[in-house]
Amino acid sequence: TWTCTSIGGFPLQTMSMRINNQVFASNVLSINSQYDSNTRSYRVVGTLNWAPNMGNNGQTMYCDVAHPETLTSPQTVSLPLTVRSPLAVNAPQNLYEPTTGQTVILECRITAGTATGITWYKNGQMVNKASDFRLSGALASSPSLTISNVRLTDTGNYICSATDGSVTRNTSTITVTAKATPTQPTLTGPSALTAGTPGTWTC
Repeated sequence: TWTCTSIGGFPLQTMSMRINNQVFASNVLSINSQYDSNTRSYRVVGTLNWAPNMGNNGQTMYCDVAHPETLTSPQTVSLPLTVRSPLAVNAPQNLYEPTTGQTVILECRITAGTATGITWYKNGQMVNKASDFRLSGALASSPSLTISNVRLTDTGNYICSATDGSVTRNTSTITVTAKATPTQPTLTGPSALTAGTPGTWTC
């Protein structure tokens, strides 16, 4: 929403708003005028409700006030416009089944816009990299989360959350199911015994 205000005109001044040379229509621009009996002049306020697109990035918005009775050309104020792409984030893989001791990278991709911050959550709780040296990544420049030396306790549901300072977008749930390779078995029991004598072996 943009607002343009003009005060002190008499008779009533007229107002329009435009992006470059494209004038906004009345369906997005409302103009209200009010006469001030104390100053014997008009106050005019234009309110623009409009959604720009990427084609408007770098263009200039103008508010023009015309008063033919006293001005030979309109009074104009301008505002440069910067339009950012809407933020979008994606998890290309939703299931990981690493084996303990391995390194796994939970992928998080910014597919549109520019992220300024990345936060990971596990089972609804924020992942704190500072408290676990095995964790790395999770940065605006590298949003994926790397888990080194995977443990069974790393099993859980993860979410990558990205923000651009104005909006926050989350990936779908990423499930990690850690698996453990059993240790080398051991076999104990007698290796020599008399025929017919019972023996006990444990594996």
